[in-house]
Amino acid sequence: MLHRFCLVLCCLAAASCANLNPSTTANTDPNAGGLNAAEQVLLPAQSLALVERSTSNAEVYALWERAEQAFETSDYRGAVDLLGRALELDAREAAVLSRYAEAQLRLGDFAKGEQAAMSSNRYAGSDRALRYRNWSMVHYARESRGNTVGAKEALRRLQLLNS
Repeated sequence: MLHRFCLVLCCLAAASCANLNPSTTANTDPNAGGLNAAEQVLLPAQSLALVERSTSNAEVYALWERAEQAFETSDYRGAVDLLGRALELDAREAAVLSRYAEAQLRLGDFAKGEQAAMSSNRYAGSDRALRYRNWSMVHYARESRGNTVGAKEALRRLQLLNS
């Protein structure tokens, strides 16, 4: 199932590259986060930079950094715990919510992953790349749970962001 998720995200990322600003394209480094290229989830580099620059809470920043280290070692449970603590401090941090969604999906908790991605979208503002990433995860979560109508709606949202 993870491979189907990655394939969907890779196809969506490739389709979006033509319309997204180059500074918001996906990170395609095969060694990023200790994952091979087929396992990467769409994560625009700009989104990471915005979290690092925009948070004024040093504790949120420290938790985010520790969560990234957990991702690098495929410790998604640890990442969920750390990002969850960061969100307790600032529940409106869109990129942290998106990364939390990814960790939940990697653990197979599709409902929590979808919920976090949708929450991230509420706070993402004009960050199209982050919203695209979130809708990609929503599509995967819905498809994984057999919600074909919801998955089609998420795909429609992705197409709108790509137009």
